[in-house]
Amino acid sequence: MKKIIVPALALVLTATTVNAQTAPAAATTQAQANQDEKVKVEVKDLPGEVIKTLSTDEYKGWTATEAWHVTGEGEHYVIDLAKGEEKLTVKLNKEGKKVG
Repeated sequence: MKKIIVPALALVLTATTVNAQTAPAAATTQAQANQDEKVKVEVKDLPGEVIKTLSTDEYKGWTATEAWHVTGEGEHYVIDLAKGEEKLTVKLNKEGKKVG
C-alpha cells in the first residue's frame, strides 16, 4: 500500500507545483497587455491647455525640455522641466490638470 501512496503523493505535489508556476506567467502577459504606450512628442506640439498650464506662475522660470504622450486608460502627458540645475517632471492630462 505504501508503494502506491508515495508515488501518488509525489505526482499530486508535482502537478500542484507545475500549475502554480503557470499562473504568474499568465498574469505577466495580462499586465503587459494593459501597459500604457509612451511616445515622445515635441514640446511645441503639446495641447494648448497643457502649454497654458506650463505658462502659469506655478511653473514660472521653468523650461520644458522633453515631453511624452502616454496613451491608455489614464491618457496624459509627461513633461520634463528644468530651472537652472533643478529638474522637475510633471504629469498633466490634455486639459492641463495634474494627474497621479
